[in-house]
Amino acid sequence: MKYIDNTKCPICLKNKFQLLNRDRRLSTGEVNCRCGSCGEYVTNESTYYYLRNSRDSFTDLHILAGYLREINEFKNYQAPIKLTINDEVDGYYNINEIIERKRLSNDPFNHINKLLQFLRIKSIRKDEYIKLTTDDYPVAYARDKKEFYHFLDEAVGCKLVEGKLDYTKNSPRPEEFEYRLTLEGWEHLSELDIPNSNSNQIFVAMWLPEKNKDSIWYQKMKMGWENVYLKIEDDPDYPYTKCYRADLEEHNNYIMNEIEYNIKNSACLISDLTGHRNGVYFEAGLARGYGLPVIFTCQEECFNDTHFDVAQINIIKYTADEQGLKELYQNLKNRIKQTIF
Repeated sequence: MKYIDNTKCPICLKNKFQLLNRDRRLSTGEVNCRCGSCGEYVTNESTYYYLRNSRDSFTDLHILAGYLREINEFKNYQAPIKLTINDEVDGYYNINEIIERKRLSNDPFNHINKLLQFLRIKSIRKDEYIKLTTDDYPVAYARDKKEFYHFLDEAVGCKLVEGKLDYTKNSPRPEEFEYRLTLEGWEHLSELDIPNSNSNQIFVAMWLPEKNKDSIWYQKMKMGWENVYLKIEDDPDYPYTKCYRADLEEHNNYIMNEIEYNIKNSACLISDLTGHRNGVYFEAGLARGYGLPVIFTCQEECFNDTHFDVAQINIIKYTADEQGLKELYQNLKNRIKQTIF
């Protein structure tokens, strides 16, 4: 692809930026961007020019830069995330919604934790130093390189990281530096109650009665749910690409070991309460215990029989017909976006 040079990123204003030619085949026009600080992303043309010409209308674009860098480093995306200023563009994420959703509290440890997670994902060896530059400030959701230096110094002061050199004594500060996690840093990360931000798997807990597997209802439900999964997996704009069901996977292991392993390594769990099977409730509880978000669904005809311990939870109700399953897919897609986006 051809690149347009000498262009600054409209989000972070850094020069390490490549603007790919716009795709004129689309009526809206797509602008494909690659930034050395933010990572890869896509905008439509109106959003791109609005970002370039009306930056004052946005507050805290450093949060957007931090989130873009985070998903580029951690998440297994099939395609770059698409950004817009318009709520009505299908398949795009609204910039202001991202900023509000990903805003960190004033606790500096939230920024330091982002930095530690970045160092962990980059550490192939536990003793290696990871090279950073001042352009990497988005990994800590910092506003600029000055604030980035501050978070690094605080992490050193807490003995969570150590520098290859004592960079605090350098004047002026270098543009490149190397840090690694200390034993205390690794221990601190292990204690954080953070869901799997780098997982592209959704665990699905549901029950389809084997004794009725030849019935029309069973076949419709099986086909309907599989279509829901396939739509989620095949959506090119959707970050979570694999729906896992233990009963559909080939393995030679003890089934509970498989279930526990895959719940631990999922981004979230969908728990379909239809039939109210103990195993489905157990797997939902297991996921909650691991700190993962759980999305509950249930057929309308079974909804009134849900157990008391989930009665106050916002459960997605659906009907087991074609229209109901279409609505289930859309509701699940929106809920997943709200839950782990």
